[in-house]
Amino acid sequence: MGEIMNDLDELRRVIALYGPLLDDGRFEDWGQLFAVDAEWISVPGIHRPGSGNSGNTGSNPQTWTVRGRDQIVAQVRSVTEPLRQEGKARGLHFSGPPVIDVAGDRAHALWDFIIMHITRDAISASNTGRYYSRFAKLDGRWRFTQRVSVQHGATLPPGLRPLPGA
Repeated sequence: MGEIMNDLDELRRVIALYGPLLDDGRFEDWGQLFAVDAEWISVPGIHRPGSGNSGNTGSNPQTWTVRGRDQIVAQVRSVTEPLRQEGKARGLHFSGPPVIDVAGDRAHALWDFIIMHITRDAISASNTGRYYSRFAKLDGRWRFTQRVSVQHGATLPPGLRPLPGA
C-alpha cells in the first residue's frame, strides 16, 4: 500500500478499469476515466451497432461520435442500463495488453478487446476489435481524451496511427 505508480502503471490502471466499471454499471466512476471534453467514437465492423444491444439502428450503420464526459456517460448508460435492469443481457470486456507511448503529459495507447454478451441462455463474443486512445494528465490524473473503438472488419479512420510510435 502507498506505493507510487509511474505514468505507465497509472495508464495501465485507467485502461484496466474501463471494462469492469462499465460492465458493473458504475457509470459515474467509469465517467471519471474521461476528460470533461473527451471524445468517444465507435466504428462499426462485423458487429454493427443496432444488430443486437447497442441502440444504433438502420441498414447503413454509422460511426458513433459522442463528445463530452456527461454525454458519453449518458449515451452508454442509455444503451446498456435498460438491458441490465430487465435482466436481458450483460456485457463483459476482456482486454489484451496495451501498447502505450507517453510524451510528457500526453499518451497514446492501443489494445485489442473482446466483449462477451451474457444472457440467461448463452454467452457469446458479441464484439471484437481494437481500442485506440489518447490520454492527458489532468490535475494529476490520466484521463481519456479520445477513445476510438474500431471493430474487426472496419476501416481504420483517418488520423489514427496503426501503432503507437508509428
